[in-house]
Amino acid sequence: MQRRAGRRNYPRRGYKKRATLKRQAFGNFASAMQQRDSTNVVISMQEDVSINVPVGANEGTMLRNVTALMTSTQYFHNYMGMYDQFKLNAVRASMEMTFIGNQLLNSATFPSICTAWDRNGVRINTAVINNTRYFQLPTYSSVSSYSSANEKTLYYGSRWGVVRQLDAASMMEKSMYLPTTNTRDVLSMDNMYSAWNPQLLISIKTPQSVNAVNSCTLTIHWQFDVTLRGLRKVLVSEDILLNLILVLLVMLV
Repeated sequence: MQRRAGRRNYPRRGYKKRATLKRQAFGNFASAMQQRDSTNVVISMQEDVSINVPVGANEGTMLRNVTALMTSTQYFHNYMGMYDQFKLNAVRASMEMTFIGNQLLNSATFPSICTAWDRNGVRINTAVINNTRYFQLPTYSSVSSYSSANEKTLYYGSRWGVVRQLDAASMMEKSMYLPTTNTRDVLSMDNMYSAWNPQLLISIKTPQSVNAVNSCTLTIHWQFDVTLRGLRKVLVSEDILLNLILVLLVMLV
């Protein structure tokens, strides 16, 4: 007589799934109670910028503050009312030159262009001339002295393009959060130096000085890797609520 096979005890998958969801819910609740719930987003933007070389000079420099650019985007403004703080994890800049003046690049003149990252922000000196405030930007030699400097000579008929990326490296840089509401007050033009306030420096230099103002135009495509922390409840206005009700009624008809 053949014995009946015994019943095996298999683990209940539904129980494990419920336990996992319960742990996740408890973790989310604990994070919310300490205002440290976070989310990660990638913000993109594109801009056209110009570097001017004044009369009698042979070089020009431009600075792009990463935090100021990122906080000025509409995408970031949509999150300002939802989160208390943000931090920058990484930034990527894809640059391409779309225009350059005749005195900067011709069959006899080959300028050099240099890009570099400054992790803490450049200390900009100011001067007042005829009751007008001017900012003293770094020179080409100063930009090329950075260890992250990338130099290239432009030749007549050639195209210039480069991709630069910078990641938060130290523990301080990886854990530095800034407020979403008054970021400009924290990182103003007079106080741009910070423990983690990356800036992109772009400088161009010609062999001889120009006798008229010349400029070159660059198209920069930015990508910002950002973490937002401290979720807040978003108040919905009556107008938005009425519009949502109308949309639902139209869908039901």
